[in-house]
Amino acid sequence: MRTRPIVLAVLVAVLLAMAPQAVASLPSVAGYTEGSTETTIAGTGGAGTETGIVPAVEAPPPVETEVELPWTQRFLAPTILALGVLGLVGSVAYYTVRIRARYRVVD
Repeated sequence: MRTRPIVLAVLVAVLLAMAPQAVASLPSVAGYTEGSTETTIAGTGGAGTETGIVPAVEAPPPVETEVELPWTQRFLAPTILALGVLGLVGSVAYYTVRIRARYRVVD
């Protein structure tokens, strides 16, 4: 009779016990940017700063390659469709041969 409140209390206790672990496992976010005191190196002719940070370079767009579909993806849908049509035709044939043949239309 009192199982519902006990189960609810145990569930709440488990959730409260696991809450600090869940909060502790969240990743911390830290952003790193160049400060206002960092200046570019004069006379080097290249891009960079005193700390050696180099600006980002644009990457070329990824080349899309055609991926051949696996046989299951190519043949599974048509096979299921064909089996469904065969099942429908078979059930109509069964109705025509076995059940409809039992009854005669009397004038």
